Amino acid sequence: MWSLLAAASASAAGVFETSLSGGGAHALSSYAQGIWGPHDSLHTFCEESYAVTTLAAEPFNAFGSFCYTTIGLVNLVRLKRLGLPLSWRATCGWWSLVIVGVGSSLFHTTMRYHMELLDEIPMLILVACGSLQASDIHPLGKRWRWRGLALIDVVLVGGLSAVMVVYLVTRIFGLFITGFTVGTVFLLGLHVLGDWGPAYSFLGTRASVRIILARVAWELENHLCQTHPYLWPLHNVWHLGSCLAASDLFLLGYCYRVD
Repeated sequence: MWSLLAAASASAAGVFETSLSGGGAHALSSYAQGIWGPHDSLHTFCEESYAVTTLAAEPFNAFGSFCYTTIGLVNLVRLKRLGLPLSWRATCGWWSLVIVGVGSSLFHTTMRYHMELLDEIPMLILVACGSLQASDIHPLGKRWRWRGLALIDVVLVGGLSAVMVVYLVTRIFGLFITGFTVGTVFLLGLHVLGDWGPAYSFLGTRASVRIILARVAWELENHLCQTHPYLWPLHNVWHLGSCLAASDLFLLGYCYRVD
């Protein structure tokens, strides 16, 4: 099963991002310029830039990004109202969702490189938080540990950290998208293959379905925008689907931890 997941991850990373330097749906030079200056992000999207207002490059994508922040904050409030002791492992995932939402909104508002990093780096941190949340209770995490450090944390967190450093140095967008894809598949594998029981396995399966459908929407928007520009709302399908998938995984880890 692990070999199949690894093969699928490698294949997906290669097929999903054909341009290592990014680029996305449009050439940057074709964009209008608003108050945030010329676009210099490594990746672009299908929503027409500054078509609605000069105050935001992609206002609909920016607004849609707040689904991450909203779901993260709602679940943090719910956890607090339970009145149970909360370790950082139980809350780090929800906080990462909040940060991803803010960073994504800033990125779509400005389409500037440094705001892009506020979107993409937190996405890698979110995947790492998914591992950290469950590594101390996952069967593999319990089996392969050394002085409280789980091997799966070393592999996933260490690997994503290396991807982040190389990406910052090289600015090759394909490195980011490949690292995020591999990390996501690895994390889903941990949850789907974990000995959680039927009730919790449902959350892992639902998360897998949601992230696959969301990624399909992302790819359709990315590759078909030139000929079908009306597909720009698909990026917000990605926002919502990936947000709900992450929420399922964090909820699975928390419920199992409480039990």
